Amino acid sequence: MNRFLYIDVDTAGGWPQEEKKPIVKFGTTDAPGKTPADRCHENQQALSNRWGIEATLRVALVAEGPVTAIEGEVRERTSSWRPKAFGPGTEWRRACPRQLARIVILIARDRLGPPGGLAPVEVSSTESRGARKFSMLGAEFHCKSMLTGASPNPEQRSLLEPRPDLGPKHSGLYGGEISSSLGQSSKVLRERNRFAEQRVLRDGGPTQRGPSEEEISFGAGLSFRVGPMMETLLEESWSHSGYRSRSAYCRAVGTGRDRRGPITAKGGLFLHWLRSHLGEVEGPEVWTELEEIAEKFFEGAGPREALRLVRRHLMAVEGGAIPDLRSPSSLESSSRWPALLKHARRVERETRETLPGQRHLSGGSTVSARISEERKRLIQENASYSDYKNPSAFLRRVVLGWDRDQAILAQCAVATCWMESFFGNAISQEDWHKLDRLMHRRFEIFLVGASGTDPESALRQAEEHLLSTSVETVAEEIEIGY
Repeated sequence: MNRFLYIDVDTAGGWPQEEKKPIVKFGTTDAPGKTPADRCHENQQALSNRWGIEATLRVALVAEGPVTAIEGEVRERTSSWRPKAFGPGTEWRRACPRQLARIVILIARDRLGPPGGLAPVEVSSTESRGARKFSMLGAEFHCKSMLTGASPNPEQRSLLEPRPDLGPKHSGLYGGEISSSLGQSSKVLRERNRFAEQRVLRDGGPTQRGPSEEEISFGAGLSFRVGPMMETLLEESWSHSGYRSRSAYCRAVGTGRDRRGPITAKGGLFLHWLRSHLGEVEGPEVWTELEEIAEKFFEGAGPREALRLVRRHLMAVEGGAIPDLRSPSSLESSSRWPALLKHARRVERETRETLPGQRHLSGGSTVSARISEERKRLIQENASYSDYKNPSAFLRRVVLGWDRDQAILAQCAVATCWMESFFGNAISQEDWHKLDRLMHRRFEIFLVGASGTDPESALRQAEEHLLSTSVETVAEEIEIGY
């Protein structure tokens, strides 16, 4: 065996049967002829001789290949787990061994994987007597049964699933520090959502048709309050999503399974179109491409209507124009920013114009969704990790796509307004420069002309953030911008 990274665990205290966190040791070695078991024995002797701790160390994980280069980052990210009796540069920790192994694997994937972490990582694995061996990005991992068995892992959660609840604290996304401004946009939360969905389908039981929504047992459900404006915007997002019911829409979007359901997120589709034609002189026929986007992603709405929908939903969230449980009229006495009140009034007026019959914006309502216990727990945990006051506050923003980065939402609103104003007309170089001036004045971003950075980088980043996927994937789906 060549250079390898290892994790040793003290089992003298009863782990994995006991919940108490044991002493663990990680490190790397490339001593000729030395096996992981030899290194484990040396660590056990050092623990006794230097610190007077009698332990029974066992090898829990061995990794070979380029993964050994991450030792320093693992040490830094897990420093809060260092026992006080040990020195600052030590690799001894008191922690959940599964979480330490998880951090090693996640760091390795991020450092060895594709830039941005948007592409899925292929993992091939084999199992033998509870132990697991898998290959990932040129690295070989050997996980012993104490990490993969039922005793330390009663829920049978994968080591690839992030667990912010297990710590360490104050260690960035690996430790659960997820800003409330990120919401479901955090990569860690999206990863957790994916694994939770797999458990839901797994526990639903296989059939000849495969597990489906109808075969999953639902619990008591989940509900949250919305104001009249938010309810209208939610109804619009659902009606243009293709889901059979509002409950199904809230389930998919609220758990992060569908990141492109909200109309605000679909603004990324228009950014993709804009980036594909950026700076080019185009005739009126270029707008016909939006007809296919509208037909496919806006449930039959025309391109002009789709642009108006996206622009209005983006304006509603921009600057907090629509408070969570209030209507714009409540801003009259409390708002200190006249521009915000004017902005909110415009959104309210345009929203009223879309309502059928005599329906009015008044009062509020409770939105309920039938949901499985696993998904309900996922939403509650994600709300906690994101520092929202409660799951209701979390859901209110997530189902409308308001958890996205505020600056990116504002940039998309400016771009969509520009597209709406020029829709159906030829586009000249001066028209592109007008958009460039708007973006630079508000966000100091150059889109065309001389610039010290890639002129497409801002639009590309915004598109991927809103749609939670790569621009290459979007290009394949809508057949624009190959």
